[in-house]
Amino acid sequence: MISVDFLPKLGGVSLMAHHVANSMVSNGNDVLMLAPKGACTPKDYVRLYGLIEDFQSQTRLREGAASIAEEKRLVTLIEQICRHHDVTDIVCMHPFYYAWPAVEVARKLNIACGVYFHGFEFFSQLLRVGTFKQPPAVQDMTQLPWKVYACVRDSSRIFVNSSYTKTLIQQATGRGDIVATGCGLENEIIDRYADRRPNLLQSSCETIRFAYVGRLVKSKRVDRLILWCAKSPRFSATIIGDGPERESLVSLVAQHGLDGRVKFAGSVTEQEKYQILEQTDFIALLSEENHETGNVEGFGIALIEGAAAGAIPFSSGTGGMVDIVRHGDTGFVQDALVDAQELVQFCSDRPRIEAMGNRLKTDLADRFNWNKIAQTVLDVI
Repeated sequence: MISVDFLPKLGGVSLMAHHVANSMVSNGNDVLMLAPKGACTPKDYVRLYGLIEDFQSQTRLREGAASIAEEKRLVTLIEQICRHHDVTDIVCMHPFYYAWPAVEVARKLNIACGVYFHGFEFFSQLLRVGTFKQPPAVQDMTQLPWKVYACVRDSSRIFVNSSYTKTLIQQATGRGDIVATGCGLENEIIDRYADRRPNLLQSSCETIRFAYVGRLVKSKRVDRLILWCAKSPRFSATIIGDGPERESLVSLVAQHGLDGRVKFAGSVTEQEKYQILEQTDFIALLSEENHETGNVEGFGIALIEGAAAGAIPFSSGTGGMVDIVRHGDTGFVQDALVDAQELVQFCSDRPRIEAMGNRLKTDLADRFNWNKIAQTVLDVI
């Protein structure tokens, strides 16, 4: 396995790479991870796979004239690793930097190479060229969009994190054999909350509690959650995370007189995050697509973290979140609600809450766990 995003950096791709690799080892496979300079697993993380740190990595050289020489170095490195360790399959967890050299090595050695695509990484490069369906006869391989296109064209398998990304790549390139695996939670989290019922069933519902987990950036549209809280005096919210939009969001809270009902928790530990989610009725993620930058919610893992801890997902229904939230079935899509009162009425409908909680538990067990995702990759690579 290869990942340009890796621990100790905490993010969707780095955590996915770590957990999928561990699950593959647990399923009886030998796994090596190639990652950039500085890669290591924090002391509170268990690593079952071998880790190769690329001490010479210069990840900023993913495009431009200097990227050609860097790719030659990476081809040599990846080929040496494959030959020395008798590698039979390669899975790149990210389409930038390592992926195109890995695809070239796989073709040379006649081994399988799958590449993972996430919504933003593909969408942002597609916007730069408009379409991949009619590429120029000679592509400028110093440009990142054409390296990404080459990965789509020449890899033996394409993996994506959501059906949204799958459709995006199919429509842009015409390639059909794309496997959407989703994202997951650690088995320890799923087991910890296996018997947990929706938090709404243990609440008086006099106050209906929302939470957001993530970066405070424009594309996440945390302002929508704040404005939603202004629609009913019963709504409150805890905003977990930090980022450049914090100051403007604090101002928005004050502007609407919500200081007592919307709290900013800032950066928290994993333990603190789940303690908050255990006291939350709805986990909110109201992101929107940005057709200028390519920002899109590739999956929305905060929604399943909240669901595990007993919160009902509340989303904008964009990007990969469609795989998690089926409106009225496994959560709610904000724009599909008639008004805020519809959600208030749901909070007193105990049989409906119980049924929704059961469906979410089934999805967590059957779809959104790393063991299932790792096995899906192994079955098709």
